[in-house]
Amino acid sequence: MPRKFNIIRRKLTMEEKQERLKFYNMAKMPWDPPVDPIEFLNREIYDETIHLKCTKCTYDEIADYEMIEEITFGMEYPMLDCPECGHKKNGGTLVPIDIYESDFKK
Repeated sequence: MPRKFNIIRRKLTMEEKQERLKFYNMAKMPWDPPVDPIEFLNREIYDETIHLKCTKCTYDEIADYEMIEEITFGMEYPMLDCPECGHKKNGGTLVPIDIYESDFKK
């Protein structure tokens, strides 16, 4: 069973929603569905991130949860090579801060 960890949810501002709508319309392919701007701007939209911490060094980061979820699909919890020390022998692994604090904090 997957372990529980926190996902940070932040409600987007109207300016952020307008920017995303503008980007979508600029970058969409002809076969992508149209977006109703009024419906989109009136919807509550959240940015979801996750706080990751290295099991070996002091590196930590806040990352886009959707991207992390795609990369680590099927894992008990997200685990990624640390960009700071993961390339070294016995390098560290980025894990959610909740998992780090319960399993790895010394």
